[in-house]
Amino acid sequence: MYDDTPFIINSDHGGLSQYHGRPNIPEMTVPWIVYTKKDILQSGVIPDRIKVYDSAPTLISINSFFHPLNSIFYTTLIL
Repeated sequence: MYDDTPFIINSDHGGLSQYHGRPNIPEMTVPWIVYTKKDILQSGVIPDRIKVYDSAPTLISINSFFHPLNSIFYTTLIL
């Protein structure tokens, strides 16, 4: 059932301090893992900053669906 299912695994930052939204790299860094059996992704680390909303267009790209470039969800993270 899951042979063709892509997975995105991510997490919240966990709250290193009592405040939220400070420009603190450890507070902004979270795991973001994509797994798929499709031969379209390279293994590796994305050196650039990404946003959680990059997940939707990435899943769309993995599944070969069209997504308009003028939508708010336009950044695909396919390497």
